[in-house]
Amino acid sequence: MLPLLPAGVMFLLLMLVLALIGSRAAAGMLAAGAVLGLMSLWTDAQWARVDPSWLEGEQQITAEVARVQPMGAARRLRLKDIVRQDGLELRGLADVYVYGFHGDIFPGAHVRLRARFHLPENHRNPGAFDYRAWCFDHHLALIGSATGRLVVLSQRMALFDSWRERIRKALAGVPASGVIAALLLAERRHVPEEWHLAFSATGTSHLLAISGLHLGMVGMLAYWVVWWLLTRRESWIVAMPVRPLCWSAALLMALAYAHLAGWPLPARRAAMMMAAGVLAWWFSARASPLQVLVLALALILVLDPPAISSASLWLSFLATAAIVSFSKRSPPRSWSQRIGMLARVSLLAWLATLPIVVDLFGRLPLWALPVNLLLVPLYACWVMPWSLMGALASVLDWPQLAHGAMWLAGMAIEASARMLLMIQRLPGGDLVSVDVSLGSQLLYAMLIGLGCLSFWRRRQGAGLALTGAAVAFLTFSALHEVHMPAWQWVVWDAGQGSASSLMAPDGAVLCLDAPGRRGSRFNGGYMVKEGLRSLGYRRLDVLLISHAQQDHVGGALSLARGMGGMRELWLPLSARGAAATLSLVQWADEHGVAVRWLKRGDRMRWHGARVEVLWPEQGNREGRGNDASLVVRLELPRGPSLLFPGDIERRSERILVERGLRPVWGMLMPHHGSRTSSSPAFVNALQPALAIAQTGRGNRYGFPDPLVVARYREQGSSVWNTAEGAVMVNWSAGPDSVRIRYWPEGFSARRRLALQWAAAGL
Repeated sequence: MLPLLPAGVMFLLLMLVLALIGSRAAAGMLAAGAVLGLMSLWTDAQWARVDPSWLEGEQQITAEVARVQPMGAARRLRLKDIVRQDGLELRGLADVYVYGFHGDIFPGAHVRLRARFHLPENHRNPGAFDYRAWCFDHHLALIGSATGRLVVLSQRMALFDSWRERIRKALAGVPASGVIAALLLAERRHVPEEWHLAFSATGTSHLLAISGLHLGMVGMLAYWVVWWLLTRRESWIVAMPVRPLCWSAALLMALAYAHLAGWPLPARRAAMMMAAGVLAWWFSARASPLQVLVLALALILVLDPPAISSASLWLSFLATAAIVSFSKRSPPRSWSQRIGMLARVSLLAWLATLPIVVDLFGRLPLWALPVNLLLVPLYACWVMPWSLMGALASVLDWPQLAHGAMWLAGMAIEASARMLLMIQRLPGGDLVSVDVSLGSQLLYAMLIGLGCLSFWRRRQGAGLALTGAAVAFLTFSALHEVHMPAWQWVVWDAGQGSASSLMAPDGAVLCLDAPGRRGSRFNGGYMVKEGLRSLGYRRLDVLLISHAQQDHVGGALSLARGMGGMRELWLPLSARGAAATLSLVQWADEHGVAVRWLKRGDRMRWHGARVEVLWPEQGNREGRGNDASLVVRLELPRGPSLLFPGDIERRSERILVERGLRPVWGMLMPHHGSRTSSSPAFVNALQPALAIAQTGRGNRYGFPDPLVVARYREQGSSVWNTAEGAVMVNWSAGPDSVRIRYWPEGFSARRRLALQWAAAGL
């Protein structure tokens, strides 16, 4: 993905802007920020550097809990001040997954436990999120799993942590509590996935993140409350500096709000931007708002150099810069003028941030302008005030008032979410985009810049034409699918789960399985969706599920919802009525997707390929276990044949061999390369030239089993493992010529170099 322009390009553009507006002070600060950025990079590498002994076996540690996050059957603890039994300290932080602990544990607790650690790792897929870079920037050095009993040595909750806990308790039973938790505590894990997608599709995802908009809402509420209080008496107006006190109250309230939320990165940078707004008022006689804004940006980059690659920073800066540069300065006097100003501000922000929004959220939000005109005032005038009142009542331990205030906020959020879901189904309401190239982003920026210049020179017709051309061009770039001219097979790096995709030359995509943990947004389905977008695909033709277990179907609904359409859903007849497939079938029925239940003997044609179902039989007694998996043979036109055996084990393999199995060119190892599958007779009957094991890096099962790998190699197979990266197979040179490769890891080059320098002691 290219969520924003590379940092170097952004730096050059900023220097150009500074030169144009003549701000020498800001230019100097920005240059200082570039120097300090290198120093910051080296410092971050020291936090991320780990002694190799931490990766050897179990480690007994004591640590302080900085954050607690429920993760299904586990809890993820963010640990700091970590000390090993031998006295060795870990400078950075660590995330440890704890299973089976049923007691209460809060931030601030001191704990002792045993754990196994590994370094943060990226999934090696097209379009993959750079998790290692994220961990580097957040000083997260190790990831681990507890292997023994967790002992809480002491537990004392800090003041703000106790307030957050009271707010969480007050949210119990409140409508749309997940969104309110996102607004108050920066915790978005309980927002329903379909709501996340609706916010993304309509260009309103910024309402779920604590950013400049929310700090501005809180600040303005505080401003008007203090203004109302201080203007009750004429003597107060004369005796006190009313406006400075109001601005100070606004800034302090915004900072308190950001602190309550735990200072997420967007809130930190938004707070600096808000401080710049206060400075803009103080120094309005000597500097324009744009100059002060750029000065604030330079200050942010000096204090936080990695922010130059932060999408949230550029979203806030570009939107604010567009508004202060091209909005009218005179205040609105009538309601029609206020509505016109809101529309103008929304349009400017939309135009300025559109390329980043498209690439960051994977949607082209054509309905963003009218939706924001409705929701921004709703959130500013209703949702945020009631949510903040509920938070204040929670802190003061007034549970009934807190619940009532949050209930009022939640009802409005729920109604607005239903509206978003309706808009999402309108024409153009949910346009999934492919990744937009850097060249397309630059061309869009150039056209928008020329359009703004034309408006500045009062050439309205030319400005409208250039702006319209920019939006039309970006729309074409976002919706234009680019396909391989030949068959392509991708077996994704989806951890300890199964996911693969077959792409036909005409652009049709067949996806087989999508793993994921129930309730998780960033699962195998999300990875496959982002990978397909990165390769230039927006739609699915067929989604095929081998069997109803989470490591094959858990992310299927995320994948189906995340793509821009799907024609058919293929499921094993043995999984009919399974809880894991009910929501998927319901979604298909609601969206007009045909559902086909498969069993042994079914044969279909798919874009020139022949598809044959070899297993299971209609009366299969295995129910929904491994041996109920679909076994599908697919023959490409005038080309090789592929086998997708799911998780079948030796019993099913024996029956298939007895009934006759033809050799195949390529296959997935059944059950991820487990010793309970891939029997000698099965492997000898198939004689695959290519055998791929789908496993997680360092998985606790030891998959693929070394004996199984040796069995395939003895037969003459080339063995590949998705733990090393997604396996990319394409026949671009014809059916008799194939290219196979691993997708490389997309870890930031500058961070990798910084770690190498730190390891060398530089």
